[in-house]
Amino acid sequence: MPQVRLNNRFSSTIWRNEESRFVRAERRIRMPTWNLNQVDRVRLTTSADFDRIPSTGGCYWIWTNEPVIHKLHNNGTPTRFNGGEVIYNGVSQDDVRARVQHHLGIDSEDEPWSGISMDIFRARRVRSHKKRAYSQRSKVKVPYVPDIHDPGAFLRVRSRDLLLGLHLSRSEREFINNTNRDSYYFRNGIYFNSPKHRQFDFIVYYITDLTSLYFEFIEKKWRQDFGIPRLCSYSSGR
Repeated sequence: MPQVRLNNRFSSTIWRNEESRFVRAERRIRMPTWNLNQVDRVRLTTSADFDRIPSTGGCYWIWTNEPVIHKLHNNGTPTRFNGGEVIYNGVSQDDVRARVQHHLGIDSEDEPWSGISMDIFRARRVRSHKKRAYSQRSKVKVPYVPDIHDPGAFLRVRSRDLLLGLHLSRSEREFINNTNRDSYYFRNGIYFNSPKHRQFDFIVYYITDLTSLYFEFIEKKWRQDFGIPRLCSYSSGR
């Protein structure tokens, strides 16, 4: 069988040129600003406010002025504005409203999949992909918190003192002090209207009715430009 000779000129000319055109076009695309000042938003005061968020595909950001001490990655985070910060952003292929409700509107510790993690899970049996809030084991992934002795540095939560330094309710703190577990977990999702959270503001910013290619680009590029929100587990994608 005769050997087929590959012509490498194509990959080094045609597609490199196309990549250059793509990069130039990408730079001209308008993006939401760091403070989302031209993006639609809904302030959550009651559960009825979820109905004001479109039930179509798009991208979204969750802002709060509640203190969030930890972060789930070791990268820079977005600049604070209006006394708070964007703690999460994401995309939904078909229903932004439903996705946000799973993040912020489920009053149950058994919620199975929301990526937002702020509250301590108290049940003994962990049945879903809940994230650990604390573990002494060096190979187990746990969140980062600021190192009070080294400004700009972060430590993994591998001591109970660091765990108790998270933004906790009185009952969460008592639970930790009265138990002795080798791992503590976050519950999945935040119930914004719970006693711990209702004293703070939660605002959902959203852009909907776009093609998935475009809103996925916005999610990724906004993180690249302004930082990864602290409760995101990944730099991009899921």
